[in-house]
Amino acid sequence: MDAAKELALLDWIDNELFGKPTGIDIAKHAPELTLDDAYRLRVKLLARRVAKGDVHVGYKIAGGGSGIKVAGAEPPSPTVGPLMRSGLVYPPDTYSFAGSPKVIVEAEIAVMLKKDLMGPGLTQREVLAAVEGYFPAIEIVPQTGGPKASAQARALATKFSGGIVLGTPLSSPHGIDLAMEAAMMSVNGEPKAAGTGINIMGNPLNAVAEVANMMSKYGEGLKAGMVIMTGTVTGLTPVAPGDYVEASFTRLGRATARFVA
Repeated sequence: MDAAKELALLDWIDNELFGKPTGIDIAKHAPELTLDDAYRLRVKLLARRVAKGDVHVGYKIAGGGSGIKVAGAEPPSPTVGPLMRSGLVYPPDTYSFAGSPKVIVEAEIAVMLKKDLMGPGLTQREVLAAVEGYFPAIEIVPQTGGPKASAQARALATKFSGGIVLGTPLSSPHGIDLAMEAAMMSVNGEPKAAGTGINIMGNPLNAVAEVANMMSKYGEGLKAGMVIMTGTVTGLTPVAPGDYVEASFTRLGRATARFVA
């Protein structure tokens, strides 16, 4: 892709798509764009966000978590996106639907790093040695209600919209088997979904390795102090304005969020 076209695409994405549940798909606007192209554009879009004053605080992996597995079907390729400080939600703050026709929530295990990680080839053991601790967490995902987005669109948009809630406490990784960690998502006190960490690539630490290994292709490493959202333990739970949600974990504590119109 030549420099002029790349700049025009970046400007279009920044002005038309950033942080907006529009339903516009980059693959229709630029059908020649490959998945690699999209990730490389995303790296530059991230640099723009940082230059405008936001802070890159971690990464999110999507598509590697729980859900009903279809026999004989190929699992979807995971998508990795950056977490920005502007996307953090701090209870008792509320999250606004802000015009989104639908919002879903996911109970997730967030991993905080104490050491840098750079792929490729990282293993679960190497990831564990770099972990500071684990947070209970909720991901908030606005949806457009339109057709499923292309892989290119997901690569560009993942976690540039929506929100992340980190609960308490930060638990030491010692003695905790994340594969066996259970979580329950409740809405207004009513249990809605449950699962265990084994639903996330066999172990959420494998998701962290996947993030580091994948982003190394684009010159991005994971830094000490970053938080990695590892994917949904409980699947997707829809919420409505006025709802109060709680993700409760066996040993990791809980995270909560409240929603308004």
